[in-house]
Amino acid sequence: MSISLIELNEAGKFYLDKRFNLLISTGDFIVIKGINGSGKTTLLNLINGFTVNDFGQIYRKPIRISYLPEREVLPLYVNTHHYLLEVARIKKAHLDYRLITDFEIPLSKSIHTLSKGNRQKVMLVSCLTGYYSLLVLDEPLSGLDSKAVRVLKKYLKKLNEK
Repeated sequence: MSISLIELNEAGKFYLDKRFNLLISTGDFIVIKGINGSGKTTLLNLINGFTVNDFGQIYRKPIRISYLPEREVLPLYVNTHHYLLEVARIKKAHLDYRLITDFEIPLSKSIHTLSKGNRQKVMLVSCLTGYYSLLVLDEPLSGLDSKAVRVLKKYLKKLNEK
Protein backbone atom coordinates (compact mmCIF):
# COMPACT_ATOMS: atom_id res chain seq x y z
CA MET A 1 0.00 0.00 0.00
CA SER A 2 1.44 3.34 -1.02
CA ILE A 3 1.41 6.38 1.24
CA SER A 4 1.07 9.94 -0.06
CA LEU A 5 4.22 11.94 0.66
CA ILE A 6 3.74 15.22 -1.23
CA GLU A 7 0.79 16.70 -3.08
CA LEU A 8 0.82 19.80 -5.27
CA ASN A 9 -2.54 21.36 -6.15
CA GLU A 10 -2.31 24.13 -8.76
CA ALA A 11 1.05 25.06 -7.20
CA GLY A 12 3.17 27.56 -9.08
CA LYS A 13 5.40 30.59 -9.13
CA PHE A 14 4.54 34.04 -10.47
CA TYR A 15 7.32 33.87 -13.09
CA LEU A 16 6.06 30.59 -14.56
CA ASP A 17 2.85 30.56 -16.58
CA LYS A 18 1.90 27.04 -15.51
CA ARG A 19 0.59 25.31 -12.41
CA PHE A 20 1.59 21.90 -11.11
CA ASN A 21 -0.74 19.15 -9.97
CA LEU A 22 1.18 16.16 -8.70
CA LEU A 23 0.80 13.43 -6.11
CA ILE A 24 3.98 11.68 -4.98
CA SER A 25 3.50 8.45 -3.04
CA THR A 26 5.84 5.78 -1.72
CA GLY A 27 6.99 3.50 -4.51
CA ASP A 28 6.50 6.12 -7.24
CA PHE A 29 9.16 6.52 -9.89
CA ILE A 30 8.56 9.79 -11.68
CA VAL A 31 10.59 11.24 -14.55
CA ILE A 32 10.14 14.92 -15.30
CA LYS A 33 11.24 16.06 -18.73
CA GLY A 34 10.84 19.13 -20.84
CA ILE A 35 12.70 21.82 -22.71
CA ASN A 36 14.92 24.40 -21.02
CA GLY A 37 12.88 26.98 -19.15
CA SER A 38 9.80 24.76 -18.91
CA GLY A 39 9.83 24.72 -15.09
CA LYS A 40 11.46 21.37 -14.25
CA THR A 41 13.88 22.79 -11.67
CA THR A 42 11.16 25.06 -10.24
CA LEU A 43 8.95 22.01 -9.79
CA LEU A 44 11.79 20.17 -8.01
CA ASN A 45 12.39 23.21 -5.79
CA LEU A 46 8.69 23.27 -4.86
CA ILE A 47 8.76 19.54 -4.08
CA ASN A 48 11.89 19.93 -1.93
CA GLY A 49 10.52 22.96 -0.11
CA PHE A 50 13.39 25.17 -1.32
CA THR A 51 10.91 27.56 -2.95
CA VAL A 52 7.62 28.80 -1.52
CA ASN A 53 4.73 28.56 -3.94
CA ASP A 54 3.01 31.81 -5.01
CA PHE A 55 -0.14 29.97 -6.12
CA GLY A 56 -2.00 26.83 -5.07
CA GLN A 57 -1.23 24.52 -2.17
CA ILE A 58 1.51 22.06 -1.32
CA TYR A 59 0.94 19.37 1.29
CA ARG A 60 3.91 17.36 2.49
CA LYS A 61 4.46 14.80 5.18
CA PRO A 62 7.55 15.30 7.33
CA ILE A 63 9.93 13.12 5.32
CA ARG A 64 13.63 12.84 4.58
CA ILE A 65 14.48 13.93 1.06
CA SER A 66 17.81 13.18 -0.59
CA TYR A 67 18.47 15.69 -3.36
CA LEU A 68 20.98 15.83 -6.20
CA PRO A 69 21.15 19.42 -7.46
CA GLU A 70 21.58 20.29 -11.12
CA ARG A 71 24.79 22.19 -10.42
CA GLU A 72 27.81 20.68 -8.78
CA VAL A 73 28.30 21.49 -5.10
CA LEU A 74 31.43 19.78 -3.83
CA PRO A 75 34.38 20.87 -1.69
CA LEU A 76 37.14 20.91 -4.29
CA TYR A 77 40.28 20.46 -2.19
CA VAL A 78 39.18 17.40 -0.25
CA ASN A 79 40.12 13.77 -0.82
CA THR A 80 37.26 11.94 -2.51
CA HIS A 81 37.22 9.03 -0.06
CA HIS A 82 37.36 11.32 2.98
CA TYR A 83 34.49 13.37 1.58
CA LEU A 84 32.28 10.34 1.01
CA LEU A 85 33.13 8.94 4.46
CA GLU A 86 32.15 12.27 6.04
CA VAL A 87 28.85 12.31 4.12
CA ALA A 88 28.13 8.80 5.39
CA ARG A 89 29.06 9.81 8.95
CA ILE A 90 26.78 12.85 8.85
CA LYS A 91 23.93 10.76 7.45
CA LYS A 92 24.62 7.97 9.97
CA ALA A 93 24.93 5.47 7.15
CA HIS A 94 27.45 3.21 5.46
CA LEU A 95 29.09 3.83 2.12
CA ASP A 96 28.03 1.56 -0.71
CA TYR A 97 31.48 0.47 -1.87
CA ARG A 98 29.91 -1.72 -4.54
CA LEU A 99 28.34 1.36 -6.14
CA ILE A 100 31.64 3.24 -5.81
CA THR A 101 33.42 0.33 -7.51
CA ASP A 102 30.77 0.04 -10.24
CA PHE A 103 31.09 3.79 -10.91
CA GLU A 104 34.90 3.43 -10.91
CA ILE A 105 35.34 6.48 -8.65
CA PRO A 106 39.03 7.18 -7.90
CA LEU A 107 38.86 7.40 -4.10
CA SER A 108 42.49 8.41 -3.59
CA LYS A 109 42.25 11.62 -5.65
CA SER A 110 41.34 15.12 -4.55
CA ILE A 111 37.93 16.20 -5.84
CA HIS A 112 39.40 19.16 -7.76
CA THR A 113 41.42 16.75 -9.94
CA LEU A 114 38.38 14.70 -11.00
CA SER A 115 36.69 14.99 -14.37
CA LYS A 116 33.15 16.38 -14.59
CA GLY A 117 31.81 12.83 -14.92
CA ASN A 118 33.66 11.59 -11.85
CA ARG A 119 32.52 14.61 -9.82
CA GLN A 120 28.94 13.79 -10.89
CA LYS A 121 29.44 10.20 -9.70
CA VAL A 122 30.71 11.47 -6.32
CA MET A 123 27.61 13.66 -6.02
CA LEU A 124 25.39 10.71 -6.93
CA VAL A 125 27.00 8.42 -4.35
CA SER A 126 26.70 11.10 -1.65
CA CYS A 127 23.03 11.61 -2.59
CA LEU A 128 22.29 7.87 -2.64
CA THR A 129 23.98 7.33 0.74
CA GLY A 130 21.72 7.12 3.76
CA TYR A 131 18.06 6.69 4.50
CA TYR A 132 15.38 8.78 2.83
CA SER A 133 11.73 8.61 1.89
CA LEU A 134 12.12 10.52 -1.35
CA LEU A 135 15.01 10.70 -3.80
CA VAL A 136 15.04 13.77 -6.08
CA LEU A 137 17.62 13.89 -8.87
CA ASP A 138 18.00 17.00 -11.05
CA GLU A 139 19.91 16.22 -14.26
CA PRO A 140 21.50 13.04 -12.83
CA LEU A 141 23.00 11.91 -16.15
CA SER A 142 24.90 15.15 -16.74
CA GLY A 143 28.53 14.37 -17.58
CA LEU A 144 28.18 10.61 -17.23
CA ASP A 145 29.55 8.20 -19.82
CA SER A 146 27.37 5.36 -21.14
CA LYS A 147 28.75 2.82 -18.62
CA ALA A 148 27.98 5.10 -15.66
CA VAL A 149 24.48 5.72 -17.05
CA ARG A 150 23.90 1.95 -17.13
CA VAL A 151 25.22 1.59 -13.56
CA LEU A 152 22.90 4.37 -12.33
CA LYS A 153 19.85 3.00 -14.16
CA LYS A 154 20.49 -0.49 -12.75
CA TYR A 155 20.92 0.92 -9.23
CA LEU A 156 17.73 3.03 -9.46
CA LYS A 157 15.74 0.08 -10.79
CA LYS A 158 16.92 -2.08 -7.88
CA LEU A 159 16.15 0.74 -5.45
CA ASN A 160 12.65 1.18 -6.88
CA GLU A 161 11.96 -2.56 -6.56
CA LYS A 162 12.71 -2.30 -2.82
